[in-house]
Amino acid sequence: MSNEITQAKTLQERVGARIRDQIGDLMTDEDLKTLVDKALHEAFFTRTPIEKRHWNEEQKYADAFAVAHVKELLKSRVDAACKAWLTEHADQLDKHIKEAVGNGFAVMFQSWLDQRMAQTLFTFGEQFKQSLQLR
Repeated sequence: MSNEITQAKTLQERVGARIRDQIGDLMTDEDLKTLVDKALHEAFFTRTPIEKRHWNEEQKYADAFAVAHVKELLKSRVDAACKAWLTEHADQLDKHIKEAVGNGFAVMFQSWLDQRMAQTLFTFGEQFKQSLQLR
């Protein structure tokens, strides 16, 4: 039994060794490395097309495996971070929400009142002009 420390092989090195064992000396080490790099990149980082239901639909793609996996792992962490931030800044959010709702309501009410008054004032003006012409 040896006390030597051995370096664990990477996925690329393990795949390369397995391919090397199976195909022998048909490829150079550089060709094999290029092949393994390309295969791993396609397996983990290439988006896959989603089947189209109709011929005229735009082609849609699913996330690559690595991207989808990272999204799934981060989803709960991002949700927790957002909830924590909202909890820590509740007073600021409350202030901004009240301000936005208050200003929004005032603007909305003013717009409604302007529309109602414009119609009423127009009608009054027309009636006033007609009354002046009759005399």
